[in-house]
Amino acid sequence: LPWLADLSYWHFAAEKRGTLPLPYQGHEGYLRLHRELGVCIYYGMGLSPALLQREGVKEESIEEGDRAVDRIECDGQVLEQHRRWLPESCCWAITRHYVTEVSQLAVVREIYRRTRYLPNPDADAPLRDVGEDGLPILPLPRSPLPALFVDWVGVEGTVFLMADAREEVEETLAVIDRANDGFFSLLSRTSARLCHFCDNLSAETIGGYWDAYCADYYRRRVAQVHAAGKYCVTHLDGATRGLIRRLVDAGLDGIESLTPKPVGDITMEEMSQLMEPSDCVFWGGLPGAMFVPPWDWDSLREMVGRLHRLHHSGRRVVVGSADQVPPDAHLDDVRRIAERLAQLGA
Repeated sequence: LPWLADLSYWHFAAEKRGTLPLPYQGHEGYLRLHRELGVCIYYGMGLSPALLQREGVKEESIEEGDRAVDRIECDGQVLEQHRRWLPESCCWAITRHYVTEVSQLAVVREIYRRTRYLPNPDADAPLRDVGEDGLPILPLPRSPLPALFVDWVGVEGTVFLMADAREEVEETLAVIDRANDGFFSLLSRTSARLCHFCDNLSAETIGGYWDAYCADYYRRRVAQVHAAGKYCVTHLDGATRGLIRRLVDAGLDGIESLTPKPVGDITMEEMSQLMEPSDCVFWGGLPGAMFVPPWDWDSLREMVGRLHRLHHSGRRVVVGSADQVPPDAHLDDVRRIAERLAQLGA
């Protein structure tokens, strides 16, 4: 069974804290880290067939201590996002989203109307770097509703805008959809085989909106990916019960970052049952939280065994961290998983 762990968060945090060993620094060090741990390389490779261009749109970020402000200006209108650095988790928390009122959606629409995708001449460079040691993911532009959730408004803000100004929201979703056309038209310009919807889905936040605002988009885009001769998965690392069946019906080849109990909402066996009768790939199964206390190697070993049994029962499986291996993880466990899978395979 393939073993794919997202080490990008661990690597970033170690670099930020000044604890990253010299052999693992930089691009080559990132590749070496995966190879020495026996884990496939796929995240953090920057693979894309397109370069984004927005004429007349100015962007800047200003960091002062543990605070940061991101500004986007378009036609004299300025949107601001505020962030705060959290040293304990080594990440930024958004304390204010770009959009806080209905009128600002017009600025977001104009930004997307000015969005163009140009061919990237270096699209296949990561494939050459990785060689036989992994399968770099080709990240797709954020889908319209997840774009509002993640990039512009936040979950709570989007929910309130849906209630107060649904037509404005729906117009914005349509403009984002049309802007994404340019990216999908360039899919055939790279030999990368695996496309990835970077939508950070969770049934808790998007499940109730899926049928009206996501189902048709996914079916259309999945069809385009397949027409370009590629496979596609989506990133689902939250609650899963209300989305798995819908994602299978959209025609996806796999669902990535599936997070089962004791961290997620249902067991991996229940997840597999919801995929029936399709052969959609179960990708994940090892919650990132289980790489740190109170869990230990015995807990991870038991989860690996269950994934192996799931595979032998007929489900196609990619063993993966779900979602990221955290900064304070024991990397020996990453290596142990590779060794355990080799034993089970034999």
